[in-house]
Amino acid sequence: MTSAAHAAQPSSGLVIELYTQPNQRPSLRASLAQTQLQRLEAWRKSGLLSSYRLLFTRYADAGQWDAMEVLTFPDAAALGRWKTVEAATPAGLAPEAASLVSKIVTTPQSTIAGSGASSKEDASQVFLVVPYHVHAPLPDYKDYLRPIDLQFDALMKSHDLNGYEIHFSTYPIDRPWQSLILLRYHDDEALAMREDSMARVRAGLAGNPAFLKVTSDKKAVRDEAGPAVADELGEGGY
Repeated sequence: MTSAAHAAQPSSGLVIELYTQPNQRPSLRASLAQTQLQRLEAWRKSGLLSSYRLLFTRYADAGQWDAMEVLTFPDAAALGRWKTVEAATPAGLAPEAASLVSKIVTTPQSTIAGSGASSKEDASQVFLVVPYHVHAPLPDYKDYLRPIDLQFDALMKSHDLNGYEIHFSTYPIDRPWQSLILLRYHDDEALAMREDSMARVRAGLAGNPAFLKVTSDKKAVRDEAGPAVADELGEGGY
């Protein structure tokens, strides 16, 4: 990500979850790494996309996605032009990759917050992708997130996180998630120490009334669904 400062204006995009059979995971990963990254980068260079991520889960897991495209468009008109891509190639996949996919779930979304620039030095980072069912309208959820950002910013200062992104479903009714948080842990050790680092940061924020309020109200605002550990294919197009 070339620049992922806290977004003043949400950006339009799509999160595309790809599912395959367990025995097809190696073939799908290879196809995405060899071909799909080139396609995404070409769309970024042409101006259709402003950025993209292509993730692949570390573990085969029933009911969990195998690969995920996180696509951001420069404006609503560019998002509208994606229909031409979809008409010819569902999810923008080359025929080989499409033949390996058993299910596609596409969620129109906006990136409502985030921080942390990507660089080639992030090769050891690992993603924790956390979906949430949200029980509040977007304006209230944004208010809820402001103190949560303090927690993520503290984890970045301690070098546990390289960065994070928060996405919100444009049409949240009956979707697999309403909010999706991508946490970019510095490395496997930082991810393994997640609970300890979170406890340390929360202790440091214990004197912040706004943070204490959201931690006490979180069950009323959102419920966490099943997270996924994933790696980024390529360096990301940001």
